Amino acid sequence: MITLDADILYKEPMAIGGAVNTHIIKTDKFKTAVCCVLIRRPLLRETASKNALLPGILRQGCAKYPSIPKINGRMEELFGSVFDCQIVKKGEEQILQFYFEGVSREGNFIKGVEFLKELILNPLIDSGGFKPDVAANAKNHLKNIIKGRMNNKAEYARVNCLAHICENEPFGAYADGYAEDLNDISAEDLYLHYKHILRTSPIELICAGNIDESELTAAVRGWDTTDRQRAIIPLARCFPARPAVKYISEDFNSAQGKLCIGLRSDIPPASGDFFGLLMMNEILGGGPGGKLFTKIRERESLCYYINSTLYWFKSIMLIQAGLASAHFERVVGLVNREIEEIRQECVTRDEWESAQQGLIAKFRSGQDYYSSILDFYAARYLLNDRRSVEDFIRGVEAASLSETAEAARRVEVDTVFMLK
Repeated sequence: MITLDADILYKEPMAIGGAVNTHIIKTDKFKTAVCCVLIRRPLLRETASKNALLPGILRQGCAKYPSIPKINGRMEELFGSVFDCQIVKKGEEQILQFYFEGVSREGNFIKGVEFLKELILNPLIDSGGFKPDVAANAKNHLKNIIKGRMNNKAEYARVNCLAHICENEPFGAYADGYAEDLNDISAEDLYLHYKHILRTSPIELICAGNIDESELTAAVRGWDTTDRQRAIIPLARCFPARPAVKYISEDFNSAQGKLCIGLRSDIPPASGDFFGLLMMNEILGGGPGGKLFTKIRERESLCYYINSTLYWFKSIMLIQAGLASAHFERVVGLVNREIEEIRQECVTRDEWESAQQGLIAKFRSGQDYYSSILDFYAARYLLNDRRSVEDFIRGVEAASLSETAEAARRVEVDTVFMLK
């Protein structure tokens, strides 16, 4: 049992009935309890669109609750509980995620777990496939999501920069699918694909709250209705940057240019060296006091916004900025200068303390929300990393400037993407 703080206890997962790995997070901090089911798939270009269609189909009904109004009615019966289904990307995994949150009283939470079981194992089918009208609605919904990715220029630049960085790796695939694939996917083929997923996917059941473990164990038993052959999904790998920086420019006649600079590091996220990488990103642009914002945005007035994000599973750092296209070369040069300053340990006391306190605050505040707690614990399990929030806080507190500089020296620019 791992202690994360005084109010939260995480238990190592249990394999109940051979069906799912069941994770229990014991806490009295909240009035509700949550159940999150993760059906894990490798992120592959050839199956991404099929997987991305499934939430839009499954959330429309199952055999017992055959429509959205029926599902909503069941949620009302369960004291106004909340249900959702979506695709999430964790490293090189494309995960079909089901979420239920409701009050714990009168067996309400266990009824919610049973509701998810019905929805997942007994979908709404017609003549050996998903219902054609339901599948058509799901396709239209997904097309709108993909179109929205194109219309949001900052998001378009972000996902395309990452796709170029990892062009020969699973992480480069779009987790929300590809519009050109959708017309060729039939309701029958998609149902066969879903049955294959249920038979071969690792499944994680993460439950958090004031939970009766014996009741949960009883509810989970019976999930295995067929012989299952669980695939093993390898951990995402971290690679150094390519030998020569790749520059990509696209012209959208946009009033505001979008710049993405992708950097790579070979530092594994489950290693002790990762604390230096966390500090390096926070000092550079992960927080409001970062060098990029204070020097390039505020002092030089060259950007409308600028920040950096660290993608933990791949140790990829992405710098994003909105700027006039005429400032492109100047901003890229200044970004490289600020990275070099960290490599040379040119970090002020204020910059260091702001980054350290900012990271600690993020870890602590994340324990006040179920979504953050579930995300943190799921990521730790998928990374085969059993460190707790307190372990990360201690690691940040113990990080030194020299370790941070060494981490910065293991980060190099891989791809520069400019959308004009």
